Amino acid sequence: YDIIAGRNPLDMLLYKYIESLFESQQEIIDSYLQNEQPQSVEGTNHVLNDGMELQNEQLQLAEGTDDGLNDGMEPEKAKLAALLPPGSESGTVSISSDYTNHLLNINDPPSESDTALFWHVPKSGGTNIQRLYWCMGSTIANEVGVNPKFGKYEGPQSELVAFSPWDDNPGKVVNVDVATHSGILEAKQRGFLVKEGQPHVDFVSTSEFNFASAMLFSPDHKARVFGLFRHPIERAVSKFFYLQKATWEPTYNQRWASMSLEKWA
Repeated sequence: YDIIAGRNPLDMLLYKYIESLFESQQEIIDSYLQNEQPQSVEGTNHVLNDGMELQNEQLQLAEGTDDGLNDGMEPEKAKLAALLPPGSESGTVSISSDYTNHLLNINDPPSESDTALFWHVPKSGGTNIQRLYWCMGSTIANEVGVNPKFGKYEGPQSELVAFSPWDDNPGKVVNVDVATHSGILEAKQRGFLVKEGQPHVDFVSTSEFNFASAMLFSPDHKARVFGLFRHPIERAVSKFFYLQKATWEPTYNQRWASMSLEKWA
């Protein structure tokens, strides 16, 4: 536990921050139950700004707690590396810092222009969430729709369509890939979420929360975000055991197959 926690100090701090956010939501939930007026947008933005300031403080703290594990790396890459399993490659992507204007506040009323955005944190129950919604007949945009075996995607010029990949499941997918940066950029170029006459989408599911928020949404077409979160240590250990046997995954590492958890940590 201590070894993995020391390798992922930023992840640990962010999880504690998420816990504090859940606790602070209780006041908002109570206000709805009591039929009180929701807080103003100005007040919500103030909370958001406070949260961003706290996140910056956590980033600075994380820089001083990596015990030399990221020596020689650029500061920004060192921050990113704190979130990754040992041996992972890190990189940076330049996106606008004002993409938070593309996100709805929790007390904003629903609108027909809104689209739900599921922040799929790996090994945190996200796949089960998708399966649940598919069983209810929902249409989800993730990466399934571009799988060659379904024959619904033939390149960037493909028309946007929703289809059911399974005979025994009423769920549908859209022929886009929002699981990668290149896929998100291509989906944007194809007019995903904004093109007139495109298929209905119940929610977008991606692990690339920042990039998808910046590229696929706008102040006129905002995302209503939801997600599932899991303790960082439990998530890292679960991912290790999964990738020991998941030969079908791009991130499968054969060296981990016979490695002990302690040695991996």
